Amino acid sequence: MNRPWLTTSLIGVIAAMGGIGVHHEARVELERGLSRFQATLPPGATFTYSSAHPAILARGAVLTDVILQNGNQTFRASKMHVGHPQSTPDGGLVISSLDIRDPSVQTPSLIMHADALSFRKLVTPPPEAGSTNLTTINLDHVALAHGRVDHLTIQNIARAQSASTPQIYNVTSDKVSIDGYGPTTTTTLSLTNTTAIVGRTIIKPGQPPRPFSAQLSLQTFRLKQASLPEIIGALQNGTPTPLNTPPAESFSADGFQISAPVGNFRIDRMTGSGKQLSGIASSQFLMSGLHVRVPGKMLPLTIDGAHSSVRITQHNNPQTGEANSNWQLAIPSFANVTLDLHLTLPAQEKDTIVQRTSQQILNGSTLSSLAISVQGDRFINGLSRLTSNTKLDDAGLASAKQRNVQVVSMLLAPFPNLGAVPDFLSDPKGRTLTLSYAPASPLPLGALGAVASRSTSILQLINPNDLKAVVQ
Repeated sequence: MNRPWLTTSLIGVIAAMGGIGVHHEARVELERGLSRFQATLPPGATFTYSSAHPAILARGAVLTDVILQNGNQTFRASKMHVGHPQSTPDGGLVISSLDIRDPSVQTPSLIMHADALSFRKLVTPPPEAGSTNLTTINLDHVALAHGRVDHLTIQNIARAQSASTPQIYNVTSDKVSIDGYGPTTTTTLSLTNTTAIVGRTIIKPGQPPRPFSAQLSLQTFRLKQASLPEIIGALQNGTPTPLNTPPAESFSADGFQISAPVGNFRIDRMTGSGKQLSGIASSQFLMSGLHVRVPGKMLPLTIDGAHSSVRITQHNNPQTGEANSNWQLAIPSFANVTLDLHLTLPAQEKDTIVQRTSQQILNGSTLSSLAISVQGDRFINGLSRLTSNTKLDDAGLASAKQRNVQVVSMLLAPFPNLGAVPDFLSDPKGRTLTLSYAPASPLPLGALGAVASRSTSILQLINPNDLKAVVQ
């Protein structure tokens, strides 16, 4: 995929300033450079500015009221200050500094605006063979020492491909900064006070379409990632990232919240770290402080959200495709839930990069085994309260629990290996229920798509003898 025309043209504007030096003809050279750039524009494209003058000390230039337009794509800026741009022998470009005030981009699909944009030591590669400096620039070959965007707003004005497809309507961030972006460096990305509005149209048979929207917000976010240009390049080209991409070295986030008419969910803090040793990628995540609120309603149970946590440990060997993960949910004095998952993903040969679509990865992946362990009588009793439409006293709770046990016993009758489940539900105190699934032949994950579309029953895919329930 080519870099958007306006963005690459902006690089061309800066390149046109590259010959400016400290001499009395600097203004003349600047005008000549800008004229040469205008001559390279495609038919119908325009580039205008109110004033242009050299910045002698910075060996650069300052432009005001810049407008770059090509058809229905427009870039605007009230001021552009370029410091010491230089062309490299191979045709690339090195810019010591770039500061833009009030930059904005408008296309048929989005409107983007920021108060300020600044780059330090930006290096762009030479154009690809057979192209000009206005046609393509690969983001996986760009280097940047430091970049910052203040008060960024992105508005999506494109129509969704399908009414029921989730869509991002709006994104805002007080500050976006990036340090050490390059093919051979570890990049640090930071966000401050970021918000996104997402939505979709809910369509149910016999009911009119109903719009649904939610707000996602994040107070702070910080990520350290090696090979980030490789990931960005895959996104630019519309291809999945290579399976051997290393995990994030570290990340942290504070104040993540989802707000919707049906309720609010918040995670106080998220942290994580990762490493890659001997070809095996390992990562750990911790989410602490889990809060759920339903407007206008009181949940029939109380949980200690402030001290609740989720721990995730993952190991992935791209060369064999083996991927193991462990999830642990801990809610003090309420419940402990553990999930162990073992998958086999498409293998990646050493020192090779194989691009696969998400569907190809799904179709080539299999489930080897999984196990779920549940502990917590308050959690099990709470399920009975949640399934009841009325407030329950002790006698009502016992009756509701008995009915639920009877229903579960009937549903699990075809699965004799799961007989321990209703026994656990009837008396969960001090006991742990473990459900395991270990198929004789790994289950293709692509087959689960048929279950999701309801064209196939899960019972057609799972052999009852592969299921097992144990109470301890």
